[in-house]
Amino acid sequence: LTSGKDSVVKLWELSTSRCLISYTGAGTLGLHTHRSNAVFNHTEDYVLFPDEVTKSLCCWDSRNADRQRLLPLSE
Repeated sequence: LTSGKDSVVKLWELSTSRCLISYTGAGTLGLHTHRSNAVFNHTEDYVLFPDEVTKSLCCWDSRNADRQRLLPLSE
């Protein structure tokens, strides 16, 4: 699982170096200034990514990349 300053999160098949899923829909306003890590939740059902541009936590279904929620983060 990788994430970039463009707010795109990708799940990779390491043995083939192929991108399996791209998780999009977070941070559509611009590039991040700082690096942020995307993570799975404890059951690996969801992918979570903090977006500094919109000050929110984006959540996707890990299996089909459907965005579930965009939760506001306090400062």
